[in-house]
Amino acid sequence: MLKLCKVLILLLCVILFSSINIFAEAVPALPAVAPEFQSIDVNNDAAINLDEIQTYQAKKFAELDKDKSGDIDTEELKADDSKMFQKADKDTDGKITKDEAESQFTEYFNQFDNNKDAKIDNQEYSDNWKGVIYF
Repeated sequence: MLKLCKVLILLLCVILFSSINIFAEAVPALPAVAPEFQSIDVNNDAAINLDEIQTYQAKKFAELDKDKSGDIDTEELKADDSKMFQKADKDTDGKITKDEAESQFTEYFNQFDNNKDAKIDNQEYSDNWKGVIYF
């Protein structure tokens, strides 16, 4: 009888512990944080704010402006594998000024801040930015 009780208790424990996951609510996995996201998120708060995107834009602009003329011309733009500055030439004069670049990145930021909380989190980044521009 004692042996039967032990077997029943063991069986009950197995059933109980194996069914715990049945009741757990499935939590959707967040997308992996892209290295580009991490490089823009300089304060490591898991969100990109407007200051961070403008700082990143200024850095990328300076990298592309090889002759340090204050604008990115057609030849310099060819080195932009990301194509993130392509839409910035608003006056279509064949070059991108710092103001045009900043305006374009502010437009990107506002477009992809889905919940309008003044920051782009990893989910918003994954949902929007990856399909539009490549950092």
